[in-house]
Amino acid sequence: MKNLLWQLFSGLIPLSMLFLALYIFDPYQFYHKPYFRNDIFDSNMHYQNAGIINNYDFDSIILGSSLMVNTSSNEASQKLGNHWVNLSISGGVINERLDILNYAMSRKDIKDVIFSIEPGWISDNKRENKFLYLYDGNPFNDFKTYLNEKFFFCLFIQKSCIRGKHKLDRPASIFDSIAFTSRLGGIQSWIKNSNHPEINTILKKIVSFQNTTLKTNNQKLSEYLIDTLQKYQNTNFYLVIPPISRLSNKLEYDQNFYPIVKKILSYHLKNIKIYGFDNTNIPDDISRYVDLVHYDEKINSFMLDAIKNDTHRITLENVDSYFEEMKKKVEAYDIEPLRKQIIESGVLSH
Repeated sequence: MKNLLWQLFSGLIPLSMLFLALYIFDPYQFYHKPYFRNDIFDSNMHYQNAGIINNYDFDSIILGSSLMVNTSSNEASQKLGNHWVNLSISGGVINERLDILNYAMSRKDIKDVIFSIEPGWISDNKRENKFLYLYDGNPFNDFKTYLNEKFFFCLFIQKSCIRGKHKLDRPASIFDSIAFTSRLGGIQSWIKNSNHPEINTILKKIVSFQNTTLKTNNQKLSEYLIDTLQKYQNTNFYLVIPPISRLSNKLEYDQNFYPIVKKILSYHLKNIKIYGFDNTNIPDDISRYVDLVHYDEKINSFMLDAIKNDTHRITLENVDSYFEEMKKKVEAYDIEPLRKQIIESGVLSH
C-alpha cells in the first residue's frame, strides 16, 4: 500500500509542476498578462479573444469577420474616441462573434461596437461554437485548451504555440504576411499567384463565367443578432457592410441580403447605425483586393472615417435606392477584359 501511494504521489508532483508551468506561461493569456516575455498575441482570435477580454482595458470593440481584422484599434481610438480593441475573427460566423460579444459585455462597460454584417453571415444558419467554453464565465475549464502535446512543447519552444508576433492594435492582421500583400495590384498579380489554390479557383471562375440570373436563397435574419442589439440598448452599434469586390458580386450576387438589411432597419433601434459602401467605386478596383473579398488596409481606414463623419449611412429612407444602385453596378461590371488577360497569360493551361 505504501509503495502504491508513493508511486501515485511521485507521479503527481511532476504532473502538477507541468500544469503550473503551463499556467505561468499561459500562451493565450487566459489568466494573466505575460510573465518573462513580451505581449505577443496569437492570430487565432477564437482563442485569443478570451485572454484579451480577461486582462486588457478597453471600452469599445471591433468585432467583425476576416474583412475587419486589418482595422487598427489605435486608429479607431484616435478617430472615434474611447479605447478600442479589435477582436475580429477570421472565419468567425455570427453566433461565434455574438457569444464573444456577450462575454465582453459581462466583463466590461462597452460603449461602442463596430460589427460587420456580410451576405451569408448574418442569417440564422449556425454552426456549433466549439470555443464557447472560453466565454461561459467559468475560468477553470479554459485550462483544458492547454492539455495537449502542442502546449507541452510550448514550454520549451514558444514559436510552436503562438502564430506570428501580432500586437494588440490588430492581432489577426493578414497583411503581416507577404503571401497576402503580393496579391495586391490587380489581375496581373493574381495571375502571378495562380499557383495558390484559392487564386487558381478564382481565375477559373472568371474564365468560365456566363451571365446568369442573380441568385436568391432562403436566408433569414439571425434572431440572435436582433436579440443582442435589443439587449444592449445603452451601447452604440455601428453595423458595417464591408465592400467586397464588384467582381465577387458579379460571379455570385446574393439578392436576399437586401431584405435582411431592411429587416434590421425596420426594428427602429436607436442604438444602431448601418454603413454601406457598395454604391461607391471602391468595389470596382480589384487592384485593392487580395482575392474576391479581402481588401487593403486603407479601405478599413475609409470605413472608420465614414463612422466618424457619419457618411455612407443606410437608412429606411435610402435602403431601396442603395441596393438598386448596387445591383445596377453589378450588372454593368464588365468581366470580359479580365477573362481575356487570364486566357492570354496561359496560366490555366499549364
